[in-house]
Amino acid sequence: GYRSCFYRKVPVGAERAAGATLEFVEQEKAFDPKAVYGDAPNPTQL
Repeated sequence: GYRSCFYRKVPVGAERAAGATLEFVEQEKAFDPKAVYGDAPNPTQL
């Protein structure tokens, strides 16, 4: 439900060496996937 697929930031360089983890750059979802897609199965199969 985020506006973009780039809602997290991956640390690089000194931040990564310091042990930083993924950082959320978008805090609020733009829409509710359940309201949009209903009970449709997830098309992404891992």
